[in-house]
Amino acid sequence: MLSATQHAAVTSDAARPLQILAGPGSGKTRVLTSRVAWLVRDSATPIAPERCVVVTFTNRAANEMRARLESMIGADRTRRLVLGTFHAVCVRFLRRWGARCLGLDPRFTIADTDDARRLLRDVDRDADAALSAISRAKAHGWTPDELRASGTHAPGSPGHAEHLALCRTYAAYQQQLRASHALDFDDLLLLGVRLFREHPELTAHIDHVLVDEFQDTNAVQYELLCRLSPHVSVVGDPDQSIYSWRHADVRHIERMHLDFPGLHRVLLEENYRSTPQILEAALRVMQQDPHRIPKGLYTALASGPPVVVH
Repeated sequence: MLSATQHAAVTSDAARPLQILAGPGSGKTRVLTSRVAWLVRDSATPIAPERCVVVTFTNRAANEMRARLESMIGADRTRRLVLGTFHAVCVRFLRRWGARCLGLDPRFTIADTDDARRLLRDVDRDADAALSAISRAKAHGWTPDELRASGTHAPGSPGHAEHLALCRTYAAYQQQLRASHALDFDDLLLLGVRLFREHPELTAHIDHVLVDEFQDTNAVQYELLCRLSPHVSVVGDPDQSIYSWRHADVRHIERMHLDFPGLHRVLLEENYRSTPQILEAALRVMQQDPHRIPKGLYTALASGPPVVVH
C-alpha cells in the first residue's frame, strides 16, 4: 500500500516532468517501480514497455528493480522495458543504431579497466594516472580536442606541457581502442550522447525516461537524459550525494528546473526504517549545509534509544 504522497508521485501526469526528492528509507525504489507499472499498465494512455527507458547506477539495483517489476507487471512486459544501468542502456542503443548512425563497428567489444590499462601502457608508462585523467575528461563529455581547448595553462606555464602530454595520450589511447574495435565504459556514454545529439529523430522511439539515484549523475549522463525525452521521472536525494569523486554533480537537481519547463517536484519525507532519535541526529548533521534543498524527515515508528557515539 502506497502512502498518499507516494501515490501522488506515482500517478503524476506523465506529460509533465517529475522530480521526486526522497529521504533515506522513504520507499524510493518502490515508488519508482510503481511509477513504471502505472505508466505501462494503469495510466489513461499506457506506454508500450519497449518505449520506456528505466535507468539506475548498478547492476544489483537494476536486477532488484527488474525482479520487483516482474511481480507487478509480469515477465513479458518487464522483458520489453529498456532497463539497466546508464552503460547498459547505451550499449543497447549503440548496438541498435550505432552502425547506421555513427559508422560504429557493430561487433565492437567493451574494454574493462584492465583492458584499458593494458592499452594505455603502450602510450603512457603511468597508465593508472592517465586512465583516471582520461575518465575525468570523458565524464565532462570532452574529446581529446575538447580537452586541449579546455586547458587554462598559458603556453610556457608549469602546467601547460603536462596538459598537452595528457591530450596526446588521450588521442593515442582512442586510436588504440579503435584499432581493437573496442569502446571503454566512458565511451559508451559519450557515444550514447553523440548518437542522440546528431540524430534527434531517434527519440521518436522513446516515450518516457525514469532515473533512480538521480543525485549521482555526471555531466554526460545528465546530457543523455536531456536528449532522450522531455517526459522524465527522476528520483534522488541530494543529502546522499557522495560521489563527486566519480564526477557526480548534485547541482543537476536544481538545473532540471531550467532544462525541463513545468517540472513538478514531490518530496517523500516519511521514513519507514529508523527511529525518531536517528532521524533527528541525521537532520542536525544535514542542516549544517547552507546550500541544502529544504527537505524534512519524520517517522511514525516508536521512539527508540538515544544515538550513541563510539
